[in-house]
This record gives sequence, structure tokens and C-alpha cells, in this order.
Amino acid sequence: MSWSIQFVGAPEKVKRAVEEASKSMSGASKEEYETVKPHLVGLVEQIVPSAGSPKIAVSITASGSASIDGSGKKTSGSCTVDLKQIYGLVE
Repeated sequence: MSWSIQFVGAPEKVKRAVEEASKSMSGASKEEYETVKPHLVGLVEQIVPSAGSPKIAVSITASGSASIDGSGKKTSGSCTVDLKQIYGLVE
């Protein structure tokens, strides 16, 4: 099973997109993404500057996969995340 996402925009909109991405997924990929999703949202929250800071955009690209044996037990998994602030957001 595998999943991937890529979003760029205002931090709140990116968080919402990360939270809603699983709506277009199904099966084991959706299940795997649901376990990772709260961590992705938390990472986006951690890079957002405090109030009064310059307007920024956030870019997140993430993907993951897992292997499941014949009994349905997860035997391995991986997740790669690239997360950046992009300054100069024009609204």
C-alpha cells in the first residue's frame, strides 16, 4: 500500500488539505495515511511563525508505504516528508 500528497498555500489551507486528503483514498492506503495524518498536521503547525510574523506559504510533499504479510500484520513501513516555509505570500 502507498499514498502521497503535495500541497502549497497558506498554512491553514494546507493543514485543511492534509486533513481532507484521505477522502480521495481507499483501502489500505487510506488506513495507513490516517495513522500518519495527525503527525503531518503537527509538523505544519510547528513551522508556522508566531502572530505578527511575515506572511508565508507552506509547501508539503509527503509519501509513504507499508508492507503487510498474509495475516494482515504490518511488517515494514516508510514515510518521507519535505516541508518548507515560502516567504512573500500574496493574498
